Amino acid sequence: METNNLNEKKTIKFIENPLPGPKPHVKREMTYDYDVPEDKMHFDIEKPSNNFYDIS
Repeated sequence: METNNLNEKKTIKFIENPLPGPKPHVKREMTYDYDVPEDKMHFDIEKPSNNFYDIS
């Protein structure tokens, strides 16, 4: 009789999730008030040689 209890599968009953799910993603586009000229589109900044935190 005990082996019969081990072979039986218990059914799992889930409860409904009371928490709200995540909001759907809304794709957005970044716009700016003005266009940056090509000559100002530089982002590499030279570091000063007297930098106290320079480890090289």
